[in-house]
Amino acid sequence: SALPRLHGKVIVLGAGDTAFDCATSAFRCGAKRVIVAFRRSFPEMRAVPEEVDVAKDENCEFLPYHQPKRVILGKDGQIVALEMYKMEKDANGN
Repeated sequence: SALPRLHGKVIVLGAGDTAFDCATSAFRCGAKRVIVAFRRSFPEMRAVPEEVDVAKDENCEFLPYHQPKRVILGKDGQIVALEMYKMEKDANGN
């Protein structure tokens, strides 16, 4: 079957293997910009390093220490923004 067509920006939530599969696939489906947002730090990512390297090679952007708060819809019902919480490290550095 044909791949879905994506346009503009794509935000992928999470930092596991599935999230990175989605991020790299988004480029192949036509996304111009892909941002991977996740709650933790780079060393705490659950994805295997090879998946992260592929995403870096494909120019994915990374947004660590962010968690989704609210999806903002436009008048036509399409998503126009994603409001995020900025997370902070705790006393243990997590």
